[in-house]
Amino acid sequence: MNDVYECFYLNASEGIISTDANFTISSLNPAAIRILQLNQEEEIIGKNIQHTIELHSVEYSVLEIFHLLQQSGRWEGRVSYHLRDGSLMLLGGKFYNLKRQDQEVHGYNFHFSVLADPKIIGESLLLQQEQYNTFLSTLAEGMIVHTHTDIIMSNPAVERILGITTDQLMGREPIHPNWRCIHEDGSPFPFETHPSAITLYTGKVLRGVVMGVYKGDGSLTWISINSEPIFEQEGGVPSAVVVSFSDITELKKAEQAIKDTEQRWHLALEGSGIGVWDWKPRVPEIYMSPQHRQLLELDGQETYSDFSFWNDLIHPDDRQSVGEALEKHMSGQTQNYRTEHRIRKKDGSYRWVLNRGSVVERDASGQAIRMVGTTTDISERKRIEKAEKKISQRFVAIFNSMYQFIGLLEPNGTLIESNETALAFVGATAEETIGKPFWQAPWFDHSPELQQEIREDVQKAALGEFVRREIEISGKDDQRMIIDFSLKPVWDDKGKVILLIPEGRDITSLKQTEQLLQEANEKLAKRAEALAVSNAELERFAYVASHDLQEPLRTVNMFLELLERKYSDRLDDNGRRYITTVKRAADRMKNLIQDLLQYARIGNINTEVRTINCNTLVSSVVEAFQKAISEKGAQIVVHDLPTIKGEDSMMFVLFQNLIGNGLKYNASEKPVVEVGCRDEVNNWVFFVKDNGIGIEETYFEKIFVIFQRLHKKDEFSGTGIGLAICKRIVERHRGKIWLESGPGGTTFFFSISKKLKTLANQ
Repeated sequence: MNDVYECFYLNASEGIISTDANFTISSLNPAAIRILQLNQEEEIIGKNIQHTIELHSVEYSVLEIFHLLQQSGRWEGRVSYHLRDGSLMLLGGKFYNLKRQDQEVHGYNFHFSVLADPKIIGESLLLQQEQYNTFLSTLAEGMIVHTHTDIIMSNPAVERILGITTDQLMGREPIHPNWRCIHEDGSPFPFETHPSAITLYTGKVLRGVVMGVYKGDGSLTWISINSEPIFEQEGGVPSAVVVSFSDITELKKAEQAIKDTEQRWHLALEGSGIGVWDWKPRVPEIYMSPQHRQLLELDGQETYSDFSFWNDLIHPDDRQSVGEALEKHMSGQTQNYRTEHRIRKKDGSYRWVLNRGSVVERDASGQAIRMVGTTTDISERKRIEKAEKKISQRFVAIFNSMYQFIGLLEPNGTLIESNETALAFVGATAEETIGKPFWQAPWFDHSPELQQEIREDVQKAALGEFVRREIEISGKDDQRMIIDFSLKPVWDDKGKVILLIPEGRDITSLKQTEQLLQEANEKLAKRAEALAVSNAELERFAYVASHDLQEPLRTVNMFLELLERKYSDRLDDNGRRYITTVKRAADRMKNLIQDLLQYARIGNINTEVRTINCNTLVSSVVEAFQKAISEKGAQIVVHDLPTIKGEDSMMFVLFQNLIGNGLKYNASEKPVVEVGCRDEVNNWVFFVKDNGIGIEETYFEKIFVIFQRLHKKDEFSGTGIGLAICKRIVERHRGKIWLESGPGGTTFFFSISKKLKTLANQ
């Protein structure tokens, strides 16, 4: 049996090619080699028949033929084959699969025979079909043909547009369940509403149906679909449908971009408060955007097409200028229309608006038939401009009324402006000076050296340096003036010098005063020196005099005591009274001399500054007053006191005098003297407070003057030097003394410097 088959195989007039299940060629007979004009049998053995021998039919492409062969197991029909010389051969083909007993396909046989001579089929239907197939393969639009059950044809553009290969499409149902399609609004696109389904079931032709298709990678492609029915017989139901579609994704993106741009434009106009209008004078018709209506405070339902209505809204003072500008533009005299004017609001008040527009259509004679434009509320800008103008006027008034010379320079030294004070001094006008180098201005032309110095000053200021010095300038009639001259740089927000401000203050009188003051100071210094010598001599005299006066006073007291002791029994009452009066006068003289001696000593003592524990010092002072405290039943209250720097003997006298005065000048049933201190930044501030008789404010300064007493000698004892001594001690410790007093008592305050290193000379 095998011999018979081999004899038939080798001698058959039909060409026979055998392949395995994957269409790989395993053998071919001599007739196949002859018909297909192959050189050797070995050149196609082991190769895929789909890629080696390209066969085409009138109805199907190569891929479609092999797809049908796999589906049904057989295919029969006419095919064409391109010979090596470029001519076509028409063949009759019978293709079938080979199965084993288990019904598994293990290969395929391809039988074909020549139907016509290649020379006579050049204009045949086969050639037209090949041209049609070529057309389909190069077509930019996707093309699919499907029946009620499956897809039978698709061109390469389908894969490019939808990302689905021909192998994935062929034999599948027309709408796969995994395919996701949407309408333009994003809603699902059910199969029964697809154009191909409608055409297939109704025979209706559809054009330009927009559909969104999601590819396998998740991207969205937009297509525009046309569907045409295929009828096997006239008047029947369509057997298939031809679906063509083009990719409009970029078009949709462009449309969306335009839509987004329009939306942003409307939002921008709405946010900016700009109203849009479109005027057709001949209709008449006026379109107004919502923003424009809002700007004019018009209701949304109102329509105003009459131009006189708009003209009435314009402020009477602005109508003529607005009308002239509009007429010039509409007649073609100006390229654009632009006016700033006031319009009336509903409440009768006016707001400023900026109107801009342009004629966009004219008739054959050049007459305007359409004009579009915008209206912007500029009331706030006008308010700011008015305020700025007012500020500018004030600035100019202040600038020109300043008594000193002031101006403005470019960084290169060019004079921009100078005030009237500066111009009046040299008798020049602004036109004569503005625009010229500052160093060539008439204020400096009397000295070439000064001009060079001013030029160098400008260069320094332009680099950011503040320049200031005294110079002499010249004015009209050869008038000279000494000025305090300065050049101040002005920077922008990037640190660049953009302006220079020259300023000059007349200090001629000041310099003359300084000269006179210097001369006066020299004279005063000489007098102070002489006075210091005189004061020193006076203090030495007071010290020596008070010291020497004590010797005769002691003699007087001694003889008075002897006289009283030996002769008092011989004297009458008057004599004894005379002795007592003289002794009291001698005692007062003794106290006066001692206080004067102490006062003089305070001015001359040069001692070191020591650390003083004020708590210990004040305790010693209080102890010295124990007798007076007991006699009066007084109370001394001492708060915690600091440790300070000072001269301890002087501080003892200071507290002694103040506490003693608090006890002496106190007529209350229970005298109280309180001593304390507070801490300030640079000083210790002490106080001595009593509940005594008080002091009238008139005498607050007088009591610190030497020998000043507020009471008679028989009322309170004393010499009137104690508070003067206190004042001198405080001042030597670089402080001051003062008091507060009233009916309830007196408080003395005095400060002591924390930074004391030496005592001040008095």
